[in-house]
Amino acid sequence: MKSLSVRNLTRVAMFTALMCVLAYVFLQLPISPVAISAQTFGVMLAGLVLEPNLAALSQALYVLLGALGLPVFAGGASGIGILIGPKGGYLWGFIVGAYVTAAIIQKSEKNGKPIPLLMLAFASLIGGVIVVYVIGVLQLAVVAELPFRTAFAVGVLPFIPGDLAKVITASLIARRLRSVLP
Repeated sequence: MKSLSVRNLTRVAMFTALMCVLAYVFLQLPISPVAISAQTFGVMLAGLVLEPNLAALSQALYVLLGALGLPVFAGGASGIGILIGPKGGYLWGFIVGAYVTAAIIQKSEKNGKPIPLLMLAFASLIGGVIVVYVIGVLQLAVVAELPFRTAFAVGVLPFIPGDLAKVITASLIARRLRSVLP
């Protein structure tokens, strides 16, 4: 494996730390075992700014920190139990979602030209929302022994408006970050 530069290690660490902070911006819904949190915003931003492997690494380190017992999951939760429980699929989805978002961005880069805002939003929607939802709802349905329709109703529907706002916000911020970061 190729060693990482100090710059790339710093970027990975910054996005891992950002995820830890965003986990404390949450709202537990009485109708869902999954909390509304700002974490998908961090997934989107990592994918929009970092290369695919680095974006996934930032999320994998975040998941590892929580698995090791640091209180970095939504609301200060931690441990393996969260990762294998009904909420765990969303956390696993963060890793894949950040990678997919970054891969879409990487494929759309052309000759150093700025990536259009619509493409940034599209990548955020696919990786940071849809991929995370799919993995999250699948684990929610299996672990909680819910019919897929019910898992979708409690694990996706309440989150759509907020996640669409996060797509727009992450795209606007990423456009600026991409123009100032070398």
